[in-house]
Amino acid sequence: MGRHSSPRSSSSSNLGVWLIVAGAVILAALAAYLFWPTGGDDSAPADVSQSAFGNTAAQTASESANAAPTTSDAATEATASSTSATSSAAATSKSRSATTSSQRADTGSDKADKADKAEVSAADTLLLMDTSDAVGPIFAPVSHSVADTARALGADGHQVALWNFSSPLTPGVTQGWRSNTGFGGAEEAANTAVSFGTGGDPQSRSAVLAASRSAAEQAATSGAARVVVVTTGTAADMDEQRFSSRLKELQGDATLSVVHVGQGEVDPALKEVADYHTVVKDGTDAEALKKSLAKASGM
Repeated sequence: MGRHSSPRSSSSSNLGVWLIVAGAVILAALAAYLFWPTGGDDSAPADVSQSAFGNTAAQTASESANAAPTTSDAATEATASSTSATSSAAATSKSRSATTSSQRADTGSDKADKADKAEVSAADTLLLMDTSDAVGPIFAPVSHSVADTARALGADGHQVALWNFSSPLTPGVTQGWRSNTGFGGAEEAANTAVSFGTGGDPQSRSAVLAASRSAAEQAATSGAARVVVVTTGTAADMDEQRFSSRLKELQGDATLSVVHVGQGEVDPALKEVADYHTVVKDGTDAEALKKSLAKASGM
């Protein structure tokens, strides 16, 4: 009779194997539970740290962006600043230029014609009349205007003297002026004015010095006196510096008005020292001459 395995013995053997396998599975599960990362609380600090770093970096970047302008912004601001500065400088320069131009225009106007600025009051007057060759063609309107001015001054209660000037015409004569009438009645001066002949050159500077000395003497006694010169120009018989310095010495309290008549060159030295200066270019215009002489003499 042969040997046969016992069923019970085989079942017991199989059960042992399954128990071993089950134990291994349980042990593996426990190991996995205990040691495998699950993403629980242990990861939280890392996330917070990363979040904090990220926020800090973002804040730092934002602050840097606000604190420092971009290259484009800086360039724009620099351009705007430069444009503003340039505009401001240009405006200031323009304003100064305008002011400088305005000041030059006023000065030029004053030098061009003192008639607009001067205020002349009537006083005892020495009328100094040019009788040079240049006056010949316009003698009638000039002489009658001088005569009318003399009468107007006399009628206003002022004494009048009349001198004429050109250049020495007679051998032995060294001065170009002639004191025809002294301070006194106006009618004699008026009548003399229309009776002159003409000739020679207008040596006005030396004549003005002599007339100013006479007017200064009159001012010392009457309180005020003026020389009114009617001239077509100047044949310089002394330089400007000498003329100006001598006039200051001789003029005293007398004043000087100048009426330049005709197209001749204006004497710059005479114009510079005059208290009143005007030009009548058309010597044949009797009305313009009368008005200019009236203003120059304070009438």
